[in-house]
Amino acid sequence: MQASDPAAGDPHGWLARLDRAAERASGWLQTGSAVAAFIAGLCLLQFVLRSWVFPGGTNDDSEQYLYSQAFSLGYQHSNPPLFTWLLIAVQQVIGQVPMALHIVKTSLFAIFFASTYLVAREITADRRFALAAAVSPFAIYYVAFDAMRTYTHSIALMAAVMATLALVYWLRRSTSLWPYLALGLALGLGTISKYNFLLFTSALLLAGLLDPQLRARLLDRRMLIAVALALAVMGPNLYWLIENAPAINAKLQDKLTVDDSAGGLTARLEGLGAFLAAGFNILLPLLLLLPLCFPRSLLPREASLIKGPDAQRSLAGQALLGNALLILFVGCFLAILIGGFDRISNHYMLIFLPAPLWFFARASRIEAGSGGLHRFFTLAMVLALVAASAIVIKFLTDPLEPRRRPYNNVPYAEIAEALQRAGFAAGTVYAYDNLFTVSGHLRRYFPESRFLSLRHNVSPAPERAEPGQCLILWYEKRPGETPAIPSDAAYRDLGIDPQAPQSEGFVEAPFVNGWGRTFKLSYRLVDEAAQRCR
Repeated sequence: MQASDPAAGDPHGWLARLDRAAERASGWLQTGSAVAAFIAGLCLLQFVLRSWVFPGGTNDDSEQYLYSQAFSLGYQHSNPPLFTWLLIAVQQVIGQVPMALHIVKTSLFAIFFASTYLVAREITADRRFALAAAVSPFAIYYVAFDAMRTYTHSIALMAAVMATLALVYWLRRSTSLWPYLALGLALGLGTISKYNFLLFTSALLLAGLLDPQLRARLLDRRMLIAVALALAVMGPNLYWLIENAPAINAKLQDKLTVDDSAGGLTARLEGLGAFLAAGFNILLPLLLLLPLCFPRSLLPREASLIKGPDAQRSLAGQALLGNALLILFVGCFLAILIGGFDRISNHYMLIFLPAPLWFFARASRIEAGSGGLHRFFTLAMVLALVAASAIVIKFLTDPLEPRRRPYNNVPYAEIAEALQRAGFAAGTVYAYDNLFTVSGHLRRYFPESRFLSLRHNVSPAPERAEPGQCLILWYEKRPGETPAIPSDAAYRDLGIDPQAPQSEGFVEAPFVNGWGRTFKLSYRLVDEAAQRCR
């Protein structure tokens, strides 16, 4: 039995009026088909913008174009290869076009949103709250704006975390072999999506041992099949990691720690502060909206309004997720305290994205009336549209600010044509990607050439069958700054004779929608190069 809506007794009437307006604005969204259409529409908008409207792309995008020149068991010391492998597979079908990368991104977003709903359906006592949870990521800045605009590996992580969580709930209520097989595949793919996935899954499986029903499933001999399948999937990259262990260890030490001359305690406190701040930031502004829309859920002793099997299922599912998040938090806390890590970026904390689902599970049992749901759906829709609009506005306004780097506005097609006019046909391109990672974005215009980046020095780019030209590119910095002109020593490191006949100059084209700003690349073109320019 549902209680009456508290807005009905509002003495001033403003809350009731707000709820009626929210009900009119969001009532249509509270069905499964409408939520699916809303999510699909926003993802499709991003896909169209990034594939056909924006001429450039981010440095992360360019990095993936660069690495996808050839298959390798590993590409970077800090990130696993799943996203690149998926991109290579799509490129085999449709070619080296921006749409290939965004097909991968959009597919991963689809898995993420679908899995979010499936998890919420398992742990909420009211389907409307599961639908609200499905759209809730649009109320998170790092998902609705940053991930849509920038991320690659982190999108794969988001999909893997939510899909694995959904499969664990499936395993909890099923007795068949299928969830074991699916979970094993998810554990393997998740590990090669981003390495901090292992933190989340370790916490989740430990929490599963505290759940009597799930513990029986995890200790079943069929779990060995899941483990074997996971190891088979992650095995090739694991071999690559072992082969490159010294370089990886040095990279991690540089990335996660700093000079500890100020004292071990200071570094650890800074790391813990960065961890707490990142964990809070990664869920904003959603963390602020949930108490405003569902205030009763903050009361620790508030009684459940829903009884019976649905409430029991919700309580059990919420307890499993809560234990997993608590173990994950304590594990990260202790790792930072013991290890002294203090370089904690916000996107590392994407493993905590399931946290709001715990709140939705609680709210689904104790929130009275529908006013809070209407408010939340309305705010989520508004924030989703604001985030989508902000990406477009950023494209329109970035060139106005001289200090900004308008990645999406770079006219790569015009730059490629200018390089061809300058005499470059095919060969090896060495790019000093000091500001804009141009190497990957230019690759699709020279499909017969090999691209190498002096910024991303791990590249499996295959050698050409025959020697060709050597083209060295670097980005002209702002007036007054010294450009990164390659030295004679750098030439020799690249296998090029510094005295070889060469031409030099620059190519320039206006930024798309650039408000008068132009993009300028300097080049040196070596025609009689060493064999390394294969």
